[in-house]
Amino acid sequence: AEKPHFSLEALTGSVNLVRSGKAEFRVAIERAQEFTDRLRFEVINLPPGIRMEPATAAASDREVILKLTADPGVAKGRHSRVAALGRAEDGEIQLTPLISIVVE
Repeated sequence: AEKPHFSLEALTGSVNLVRSGKAEFRVAIERAQEFTDRLRFEVINLPPGIRMEPATAAASDREVILKLTADPGVAKGRHSRVAALGRAEDGEIQLTPLISIVVE
């Protein structure tokens, strides 16, 4: 199999959010030396009522900050199985290990 051109690591295991609040977390990007694609990010398995601001990383970026916003009515509790996903211009997709979103 072809070696991945990049890998992602969330720099936290869980993100705490309050209703109507905002939170952010950082994702480290490791790239193969010759790989300069711009990466577009999304967060998968977010609970209903939590949105992520669009985020991209340029070739020189070693990390990206992903910003989340919670609606007033979002369900409280721990939402695990959340991951950040990075998509390269060539279509390659990589995921971070799973993290949790905790709504208080």
